[in-house]
Amino acid sequence: MASVPVSEVLEVAGCYQAPVEPVKTLRDEFAMAALTGFCADPSNHELFAGMSDVARASYEMADAMMAARLNGGGE
Repeated sequence: MASVPVSEVLEVAGCYQAPVEPVKTLRDEFAMAALTGFCADPSNHELFAGMSDVARASYEMADAMMAARLNGGGE
């Protein structure tokens, strides 16, 4: 008897949903841009205690960019 993965059995029965990947948002795009900038300049490396600090700072920068965008983007 052949073995069939449980996910295939559930899918045929209409009970299986594949995991959904999170959608990349504009905030994520801004954070990626900030992260690239932080990592590109070696003088920034001493500002952060670790990678979680860099990630946090990237999202803080993204949040600032989102706020500026809502307020006219510096126009």
